[in-house]
Amino acid sequence: MNQILLIEDDPDQSALYERVLSLTGYQVTAVPNGESALGQLADHHFDLVLSDWYLPGMSGDVLIAEVKKQHQLVRTILMSSHHEVSAAARKSGADGCLQKGDLRQLLALVAALLTG
Repeated sequence: MNQILLIEDDPDQSALYERVLSLTGYQVTAVPNGESALGQLADHHFDLVLSDWYLPGMSGDVLIAEVKKQHQLVRTILMSSHHEVSAAARKSGADGCLQKGDLRQLLALVAALLTG
């Protein structure tokens, strides 16, 4: 079973994404910020990091750049409702980006990154 680390500071959004991904068969660990995410990555194996862009403290793009330095094999997705998320994702080295709101697109992108 693929392990996903979800970083989302909005509790409702976090619960929604965690539920949808879990129902699809993924094992999901959710944390509210980048610092907690780095701690989880140091202690556990994850196949994919799914991070919101705007987080308290460390932003999602900075987190993904750090993940790419420390854990090269972990796939990453930067997500946001902001329209410039794709540019931030490219700059951070993320493997994908997602405009929040479309759960089908989320599931398709996650599946593509974890099987490809």
